[in-house]
Amino acid sequence: MCEKANDLCNPAGVEEIKNNLLNELDCAIAWYGKKAGQRGRFARWTRRGMIILGGVSALIPVLTQIPSPIDVVISPLYASVTMIFIATLFAFEKYGGNAEAWMRFVLAKQDLEKLKNELLISWCKFSPANNSSNDVKSALDELLRIANEKHRIVQSETKDWIKEFKSGMASTTPRTN
Repeated sequence: MCEKANDLCNPAGVEEIKNNLLNELDCAIAWYGKKAGQRGRFARWTRRGMIILGGVSALIPVLTQIPSPIDVVISPLYASVTMIFIATLFAFEKYGGNAEAWMRFVLAKQDLEKLKNELLISWCKFSPANNSSNDVKSALDELLRIANEKHRIVQSETKDWIKEFKSGMASTTPRTN
């Protein structure tokens, strides 16, 4: 293990670390992009369903008062049934937190993209190929800073998710007094 660490303290090793870090950033960016799209779609469909069913449930009592030429009777009870569907969709959204997840994922993806751009731009000022120990140390310091920031972004999003999940659990768990 020590030999491997020493191998990484030369210009080629530093370049390998940078490429690995860029690959990790690309993977994280792709993951957050994919998940943000999925959660965003689910959140929009859930909310659309609640809006449409809310309109239908408001319309049903009105329709029960309109005489039908074809003897179709609409029971006002259907308004209650649609309200049950709305409440179920609301509980799904509250429990799953898809809208909040979409926002967290979009922000995390943007932060990771910014970090990747920072690395690519800041890398221009390093020249570990000169084999100067100062250049290699500076490059390693920058790589460490970027790696730590990547970890902080992902960890922060995960902590926000845990807090949101606990909140969703608390708001959908029946209370007994």
